[in-house]
Amino acid sequence: MHKTLLIAAINGLLAVLLGAFGAHALETRVPPDLLEVWGTAVQYQMFHTTAFIALALLQREHPEHAALQHISRLVGAGIGLFCGGL
Repeated sequence: MHKTLLIAAINGLLAVLLGAFGAHALETRVPPDLLEVWGTAVQYQMFHTTAFIALALLQREHPEHAALQHISRLVGAGIGLFCGGL
């Protein structure tokens, strides 16, 4: 559980930092349509953060379920593939 919660915290921090970077540093440097794509990626990264927090809570309640660890890995892969792909 602690590992998943740590990953959630780091992911949330990155989402906020990347969102601020897009709003302040990229605003005048990229076209509006690409800035919108950046915003979508950051938004979905924050959704993934919420999923990590939910998984951490489930792992706390049901530590015997190894499937929750596999789901955490899949959510992490989703961040890399979806958010990174945008």
